[in-house]
Amino acid sequence: TVLCRRVLSELAAEGVLPIEVSCAKLGQPSRKFKAVQEWLREVLRLACWHAPSVVLLDDLGALCPDVEPGAPNLSVLEERSPILSELLLDVLAALRGAGARVALCATL
Repeated sequence: TVLCRRVLSELAAEGVLPIEVSCAKLGQPSRKFKAVQEWLREVLRLACWHAPSVVLLDDLGALCPDVEPGAPNLSVLEERSPILSELLLDVLAALRGAGARVALCATL
């Protein structure tokens, strides 16, 4: 996290917009799933609008933990994980297809 923040700081000095997302806060089970999905979409829209930009997903493992397919007794967070992972992949594919100058980095 410290290294990523340092890189973001250096990029900001070059005119790149740094956006940091605390995935641990977003991943709390009390948060409504639809709100989390929409918030992530909105952050990525903001990054596109203000491109060039870099989005740091800090502690992504707290939002999208690794889940074994077919594992029994999943927590709410573990049930959400594959859906949020797909959402991020879909949005990133759309950004790439649109030629957006947005980079994404994540810490686990």
